[in-house]
Amino acid sequence: MNKENQITMTTIADRVEFNIAGAYATSITIDWGDGKKQATRKLKLFDESYIDKKFKIVKEFAAEAKRTITISGECITYFDCRKNKLTELDVSKAPSLIILDCRINQLTALDVSANTALEVLCCVSNKLTILDVSKNTELIVLTCFQNRLTTLTMSRHTVLNELWCFNNPLIQLDVSGNTALTQLGCWQNQLTELDVSQNTALKVLHCHSNQLTALDVSQNIVLECLDCFGNEFTAEAINAMFETLHDNAIECEEGE
Repeated sequence: MNKENQITMTTIADRVEFNIAGAYATSITIDWGDGKKQATRKLKLFDESYIDKKFKIVKEFAAEAKRTITISGECITYFDCRKNKLTELDVSKAPSLIILDCRINQLTALDVSANTALEVLCCVSNKLTILDVSKNTELIVLTCFQNRLTTLTMSRHTVLNELWCFNNPLIQLDVSGNTALTQLGCWQNQLTELDVSQNTALKVLHCHSNQLTALDVSQNIVLECLDCFGNEFTAEAINAMFETLHDNAIECEEGE
C-alpha cells in the first residue's frame, strides 16, 4: 500500500476544522487553497484509543468562499471533517483510511471504492443519492442516515456489526449477508420487505415507520429490542410476529 496519502475537500465555509491521525508519527502538509501551505508537527499514532490520539487542525478565513483544500501525508488512517460545509470530498488517494467521518456536510457524492481498509464510515446528514460500499468489506459500523438513498447493498459485509440507515427514501435493503449484525436502524424509509432471518446475532432492530406488511423474527433468538410501529401490518401479521418473539425481546425507544 502506498504510504503517501492525499485527501482533497471543497468547502464554502469561512472556518474549517478537522481531526486527523495516522499509522506513523509523520508530518502532514496542508494546501489551504489560498496560495498558502502549512506543514504540521507530527501526527499522533492511530490505535484503538484514536479518540485521544487525534490531531485537531483549525483554519479561519476572512469570508466564506469556495476553496479546495488538500491534505498530504503518510498513511492517514483517521479523518473527521464533519460540519465544514463540504460540497466535495476526494479520499481516493487515501487507501490507508480506517475511520472516515464526514457527517453534516453538503456532499452529493462520495466515492470510497479505493478505501478498502475502512472499518467505520459515517456520512450522516448529507445529500447522497448513491452510496457504493461494495469494496469496503471490512466495514464494522456504517451510519448513513438522513441522506437521499433509495437502495443500499450490503451483501458482502460479513463483519458488519452496526448499520444505521434511517430517514432515507430506501425502497430496498438487503442485510442477508450481514451475519455479524447486532444493531439495525432502518426506520422512516419506504421498505415493503425486510428479511432478517440470516441475522441471528441481531440484538436491536428499529424498523418502524416503513411500509412493511410482515416481519419474521423467529430466527433472531438474541433479539432484545424491537420497535416496528407505523407499518402496514394486519392483525394476523402482528399476531404471527409476536408468536415468534423470544422471551428476551422487549419494545424499546429509538437509539437504545
